This record gives sequence, structure tokens and C-alpha cells, in this order.
Amino acid sequence: MAAAARLLVLGAGDGHQSAFAAWLRDGLSVTLVDGFSKPRYEFLADRSLPLDVRRADPAHPGHDPALTDRLVSLAAAHDGVVTLSEECASVTPLIAERAGLPHAGVAAAALARDKHRQRVSLEAAGLPVPRYAELASADDLVAFWRATGGGPVVVKPADSGGSASVRILRRAEDAGRAWERAVAYSRSGRCVAEEFVEGPEISVETAVQGGRVVALAVTRKELAGPEFFLERGHAVAPVDELDASAHHAVQQLVDAHGVQNAFLHVEYRLRAGRLVNIEFAARPGGGHIMDLVRRARGWDPYRAVADLALGRPFRQPAPDPAHPYAAVRFLIADGFVRHFAEPAALLTDLPLVESCWQSVREGRALPFPEASWHRAGAALGAAADPGALQEQLRLAVARLADAMGVRELGPRRVHEYPDVSGAAFEDVILAHPGGGR
Repeated sequence: MAAAARLLVLGAGDGHQSAFAAWLRDGLSVTLVDGFSKPRYEFLADRSLPLDVRRADPAHPGHDPALTDRLVSLAAAHDGVVTLSEECASVTPLIAERAGLPHAGVAAAALARDKHRQRVSLEAAGLPVPRYAELASADDLVAFWRATGGGPVVVKPADSGGSASVRILRRAEDAGRAWERAVAYSRSGRCVAEEFVEGPEISVETAVQGGRVVALAVTRKELAGPEFFLERGHAVAPVDELDASAHHAVQQLVDAHGVQNAFLHVEYRLRAGRLVNIEFAARPGGGHIMDLVRRARGWDPYRAVADLALGRPFRQPAPDPAHPYAAVRFLIADGFVRHFAEPAALLTDLPLVESCWQSVREGRALPFPEASWHRAGAALGAAADPGALQEQLRLAVARLADAMGVRELGPRRVHEYPDVSGAAFEDVILAHPGGGR
């Protein structure tokens, strides 16, 4: 009997339990190295080491060269290396390269962690991007806002994920607060601004092997409001009218950056029928998108992640319209969590909803929701009828809010952001998985 393939996971991130289940089904031997993620996965792996992988990155302010060498030696004893964490996306290919294993490309992965460098690179390759600028101060933000004609601009940290403190600026007098919050969520103390692109937002989950796109799925987004970039829901259809154009757009990005073997999460806005590049990451998408792809598209993205790392061929099956539509809806709320919501009560008479869960334990006050890790719960399901599924997901999330004793928030606008400062501001920032500045 052949020995099990050995997979090394450097950082697991949030909401990726299904990855370990997929790898267990495939008979892989999994070693997890993660000493920083809030969700814990030790009992889902064959072996685990509680090390802070982020410090193996030469770009990290607390870089530990001995840790880098240790992880390279560990990787050399495995057949492939992956990460599920945004925070380890640049160091993982570095470790894999030194161990002589397949990887996404060191330069491309580092680029994927820097929103400003991404835009420079995409623009240089002739790919459509919004007008943008890197900012050194709130005055720079005001100058960029004026240069765009006073139209709305989007402000975001240069190197953070999870939609953290991404906000829209319509008035010059709001620039100081927008700048302060964006910089606070940046590990490097940098932020970028870009023109606001009107239109629907999508992401494309993509497997790249040998420099070619071999699998993809389009994810449609529902945002928390017209000026609020936190996602309220994701949906994947078995076939999407944007599949062909998404394939073309992602292949252009792959060609421009020399990506060889990687799983990419690429975000676009659709403007006048054209996909405009927003950003990309060299890791699987979060927010249970991978679970939706498996249900709606009939292929498992986590299996693709492992196959790419192990050098095994991967191809997606042909799209099948008979597969169900799959969606997840998140609870965006405020208030104090008073109770645990029992799923059995939440899902009565909701046959299309597979699961509904709360993400915050009772006895805690919910922070203002300006990042994905501030969402209070979710409901997920799959069905042939998209409308019926979405209605049941909405009802499940409403029941979840009631059972927890919190208030579900409707569409949000920029003026509803709280004016947080001092100790209260630090409380919000310290809730950030990266530890704030």
C-alpha cells in the first residue's frame, strides 16, 4: 500500500474546517503549523505545531531567521506546502521554493499581499484597474479626492483582508477619520485610495496549474449596503453568465504575473459589462465560498489546493446545470449577545438551509461591524430554486439574531460609522486578527 501524501499547512485562517475534512477523505497526512489563528484546528490534523508562521517572513518586523530555516526543513519532509491564511500567503511560497516544492511564485504571492503594488502591476500589464493612489497622509487623501473631481473614492488598508475598514469617501471633511481607520488596520501603516467603481461585485475562485486556469467558479456578492463593503452574502450558481469572461480576465492576470501553480481568489467589479480588477490573493477565498463552490460546481476547491501543492494534475468537471445553487448569508448585527441560539430551533420548517450558527459566544458585546471577523453568525444552504433558498436563509438569520438577543443591521451608509477614538478605538483595532498596527 502506497504511503499517504504528506501535506504541510502553514496557517489555517478562519472558517476552513472543510479543508481538513476534504484532505482526510483523500487520505492525506496533514501537518498543521499555526500559532496565531483564533480558530483552532489541531484536532483536525495528524500533527500540529503552535508556531507563528508569520515571523518566518523576511518582511515581518519580528522576522525570525531560525524559524524560517526550521519551516524549510519541515517542508522538505513533506510532499507539498499550502496556506489557508491571508497572513501567510507571501511566506508560504518562499518556504516551498527553498524546500524544492511546487508553489505559487514568490514574487506573485508577495504582490498579492500589497494592494498598491498590485494596482501598479496590473496597470503596467494593461489590465483595467480603477484610478488609484498610495497615501502618506489624510491630506494626500483629500488631494486624490479632488483630483477625481470630488467623486466618491474608496479608502482601504494596503495590506489587510476581510474588508477591514474599507470605506467610501464623499466629503473632504471625512478624510481624516477614513485615513485614521484605514492606517490602523494596516500592518505597515499604509493605505490606498481608488475611484469608486459602480456595479456588482464578484470574486473568482481559480485553480492555476502550469500557468493555465484549470478550474474556476464565479461568486456573486451581496454587500451590507451601497457604501459599506462588508459582505452580507455569497452565492454560487452551477453555471454563471460571467464564466467565460472571468476565465479570460483571470488568465490575463496569471500571464501578467507569471503565476504557475496556485489557488487564487480574485475580486472584480462589473462596470458596463467589463470586469475591472479590484484585487487578488494567493490563497482560497474565505466566508465559506469554498463550501458553496463544492455544492454548486461539483468540484472541491480544497482538493484543488492540495493537488496543486502536491504536483498532481487537477481539472474541474464540466459545468452541470443540474447542480444546485448554493449561498451563505451572514448576520451583521449590534447589541449584546445574551443567549446561545440552538440550531434545531432555528431551522424548523427551513428544509433548504443546511446549517445556521452563531460566531460570537453569549456574554459579549458586538463591535461595530467593519470587518469580516465582526460578523455574528451565518446560515448556509443549497437548492434548485435560488429565490426560495435566499428567502429561507434570510429567515434563518433573522431567527438567529432574535435567539441571540441582538439586532440585525440593515443597509449601512458611511455616516453611520461610529466616531471611535481613544480607548474605544483601540478595543476595535485589537479585535483585528493581525493585532492592529
